[in-house]
Amino acid sequence: MSIWRSWPTRQRDASVPIWPACAGWRRSPRWPGIRMLPRRRSRPRISPPHCGNTGTDAHGAFECRRTSGCWLDQCRPGLPSGRPAMTAQSAQAWYAYAILPDNPAVPFADGVLAGAPVEPMRIGTLTVLVSLVPRALFDSANPASRAADPDWAAARIAAHHAVNVAAADAGPSLPLAFGALFSSLDLLRQWLAPRTLALHAALARVAGRAEWSVSMQEDVAVHAAWLDAHTPAIRSLLQAAAIAGEGTAFLIGRRLAKARAAARAVYLQTAARSVAQQLAQAGLAVMSEPPRSGMPRWTVLAPDSAALPDVVGTLTAELAVAGLSLHLTGPWPPYAFARAALEADDD
Repeated sequence: MSIWRSWPTRQRDASVPIWPACAGWRRSPRWPGIRMLPRRRSRPRISPPHCGNTGTDAHGAFECRRTSGCWLDQCRPGLPSGRPAMTAQSAQAWYAYAILPDNPAVPFADGVLAGAPVEPMRIGTLTVLVSLVPRALFDSANPASRAADPDWAAARIAAHHAVNVAAADAGPSLPLAFGALFSSLDLLRQWLAPRTLALHAALARVAGRAEWSVSMQEDVAVHAAWLDAHTPAIRSLLQAAAIAGEGTAFLIGRRLAKARAAARAVYLQTAARSVAQQLAQAGLAVMSEPPRSGMPRWTVLAPDSAALPDVVGTLTAELAVAGLSLHLTGPWPPYAFARAALEADDD
């Protein structure tokens, strides 16, 4: 008799069943010695009650669907949970470019889209440069969106930047990031109201100044040779490797690679701290940026664009002996300082 045919019989005839007794198990109708899991009983799905409060943001109206802990700023204990039904989003939205203290003295050409002129909109004590645009073109969830088209997006970003360059040339301005949409002017007013004081302070800070980018660059070979010559730990390992046998030299080589990486990181950190201090001592507003490829970067507000290259040139001459240099680009509208002011206010 084969194992396959005899196994159920042997289990059925066994005095001690292989499967433990359990009220939830059931016997197989074909193989009595095999127990099976119980059948799943379908039960009606009951949705828990959700908050139901509605709110609005830059994309229009939305409803809080959470069952606990409403996440709407407008939702507070004591407010009624019943709200009017959702309304369809408007086909148009207000595209915001920049925030100014006053109406600009110069007119603007077309904005982010052809046929969408830039309008200075006075809201409270601030002026916002806006254009009325089709919402669908910028909404990635809409089938008519062009946001995923790189050529279209690049042209729109260039047009956005051109408006901000003109605004910065006309006076103090805080440029907004590309793609800032508001479904209504009321929402724009609600967004501006709690930030008015912080935005006025930021406008005063950037008045008469231009934003520049300063980045540290490295000549890898020159910097590595300088570290080898000026780091005692690396010099000792190089001397030991020169007289070591083949096996010992391999181990020393691994220690040498770690020592060089550590020495490079320490020197870059020290050099970055020195550069930031000297830029600040020159009367510049300095903001550190996330490193790019491991190299330090800064954004600087300079009141005198002619003097900044001289300051950077002096610092580069000091760093050149170690294979480092500073690269200066600009001037730009103060994108980074405007972003920092808005993020600080949101916190």
